[in-house]
Amino acid sequence: MRWLFVGLTIAALVLIGLNGWLIRSRFSSVHQPALSAAQPPFLTATPALVQAGQSVHLHLDHFRAFAQVYFSYDVGEALAPVGMAPVVQLGAQGSADVTVTIGRDWSPGDHTIQAEDIATHYTASTTIQVVAGGPLRPPVLQVSRSSLDLGTGVQGLNSIAPLWLSNGGDGSLSWTASTDQPWLLTTPAQGVLSERQAILIAGSRANLRPGVYRGTVTLSSDSGTSLHILVTMRVVAASASDTERQAPPLTAIPAALAFSLTDGGPAPPAQFVTLTNPGQAAMTWSSRIVVPPEGRQQAPLAVGADWLQLKPAQGKLAAGESLSVEITAQGRHLLPGLYLAVIQLNSSYAAASTTTQVLAASLTVLPSCRLSPSAQSLTFTIGPGQEIGESQQLLELGLAPGCASGLNWQAFTSASWLKVDPTSGRVDPTHGMSVRVSIAVNELNAGTYSGFILFSMQQRTQTVAVLLNLRTSGVPQSATSGSTTTAVADTPGRTPLGAVLSPGSLSFTVEQGGGPPASRSVLLSATQHPLQWSVTLNTVATPWLNVTPLSGMLAVGQTTRLSVAVNPAGLAPGGYSGQFTVSLEPADGAPASPSQLAQVVTVTLTVLAPCVLEVTPSGLSFTSSLLQPNPPPQTLSLHIDGGCPRPVAWAAAVDSDSTSWLHVSQTSGSDSGSGTTIAVYVTPPRLLLKTLRGQITITASDGGQNPLQSSPQVVTVTVSPG
Repeated sequence: MRWLFVGLTIAALVLIGLNGWLIRSRFSSVHQPALSAAQPPFLTATPALVQAGQSVHLHLDHFRAFAQVYFSYDVGEALAPVGMAPVVQLGAQGSADVTVTIGRDWSPGDHTIQAEDIATHYTASTTIQVVAGGPLRPPVLQVSRSSLDLGTGVQGLNSIAPLWLSNGGDGSLSWTASTDQPWLLTTPAQGVLSERQAILIAGSRANLRPGVYRGTVTLSSDSGTSLHILVTMRVVAASASDTERQAPPLTAIPAALAFSLTDGGPAPPAQFVTLTNPGQAAMTWSSRIVVPPEGRQQAPLAVGADWLQLKPAQGKLAAGESLSVEITAQGRHLLPGLYLAVIQLNSSYAAASTTTQVLAASLTVLPSCRLSPSAQSLTFTIGPGQEIGESQQLLELGLAPGCASGLNWQAFTSASWLKVDPTSGRVDPTHGMSVRVSIAVNELNAGTYSGFILFSMQQRTQTVAVLLNLRTSGVPQSATSGSTTTAVADTPGRTPLGAVLSPGSLSFTVEQGGGPPASRSVLLSATQHPLQWSVTLNTVATPWLNVTPLSGMLAVGQTTRLSVAVNPAGLAPGGYSGQFTVSLEPADGAPASPSQLAQVVTVTLTVLAPCVLEVTPSGLSFTSSLLQPNPPPQTLSLHIDGGCPRPVAWAAAVDSDSTSWLHVSQTSGSDSGSGTTIAVYVTPPRLLLKTLRGQITITASDGGQNPLQSSPQVVTVTVSPG
């Protein structure tokens, strides 16, 4: 038996080694050089062009030794390699080879796959393209219900209910939420989803009289759809007998909070909730934070609510006393995604039973900013000895949606025959830049070579795959995969044109009233035949769209740049779609299929409503007496309405003559759409003989650093002797 066990063990080790050799030799016919040890972590996918149900080989390298890496795709969707969980433990070399299966639910088009070191948050990403026979469905925002009942509660008591959002189409969509009533709040108030996501709806009964209240939550998306959810809430007065048995609820304003931070970045600014004891006796209170079921279902990993803290977390309030509680979110240990929590505030006094007040909170951990290249992979098919100047392509670099500031990058290549110029630069939100990708073939033998360009940014890398088909003879050709191309299989009497139009679609986003965004480029290349081309544009249907030049001639190997610009002047907020057609004619008279003679580029324009700063109330009045020289703090509510780039940065400043007695809980911060509460304190002289008057000036600017409409806002503060 002992020898049998030894023999089986040796056989198992041999099989494991054979399996690893098979993985490494899976693409042995392709020359695949590796990066040097000094270069940053990276992720590659082979093949990059797949169909649903197909397997993809992922290779990670240059990560930390024994790092735990989390795999995901698109907008934070977990991706489990075959036979593994989404979290994979790497070995001593900081590398791994895994296989993932592309599910039938993966929509046609580009999908980004990420591998993130859980400890350091270093993220490597690559993009694959899923091809399918059917058309790509546009993203459509859907909700789990069209009406919501927050139930019945006594005055001052908050209510919370979940609402599920989903995407009924392909790709991903951005959404924003707004309400038409001050007592109705959502958290978060904006986001991005590819499949489904839960948010929390909160209703505050503070300062409301008994009765039935109705409000509407409006959900808007960049897909052009808006949904309306009718919310009903009932308020009742507590009876005298109820008050004797149970403490009145601790009033907590606001009823919902939303935090956001960038993956691995610093904590967001603290927010404040004002607690008030509405009873006639002293009250003790304590807090507890729980994760709702919806939060556990959508969090990337199993986490608790330790990201949320209250200061103080418990205490005692005299009758009528108010307290400002600081609430902070620490998400440096969290992965990108949406995290939900419910704060339970338990209060009691004397012999009365405990009453529980609730607050809704969310934390959105945003992916770090990344580049958005015009093509996710490049293919070159050229003859040996071809000059570098004739074997090159332009790659346009922009920023992915959600990037609020510019991004510095550096480029590496995995092969000596692959060149990038320039090798570093900076891309700003308002305009992109071009890099030239070229091939040096003088010292290469005929064959197929694979490589990639590695773009390195702060705490992030992403790869663009490059495939080189080197022929012993023939006409130099080049083509770009992932683009609109006319290279199709030969048919009798029909010659492939080999024209490449890249990219096949463009999208622009602009705020209403703002200037036109920077123009984008579409590249047209002639790789097999000289081409005469022209652009057809319906200026009546899409007067906001412009393309230049409109016609021209290309020799074999030449590339021209079409400049695509949009003018949002006079357009109402919403989504607009247009297209232009590029007609092609072989200048050498070569026959071609009719389907090759026209290529269509789709252009979408999203016009966002301008943001308006709203500050309530416009004035605060305090009374100071000998018995209470420092009256309880009061609150200001900041609300940002509109669709401008988020988060919105705001600042609050006290006039120089009032800084000795007028104070605010925070002087600056950011708002992602859920609103901000600022506590205002006054510390007048103990013997106040005359009324003090001061001002708080609040300014705000959007993610593009443009001042908001109605900014600044001035709040007048007075303190009168009592």
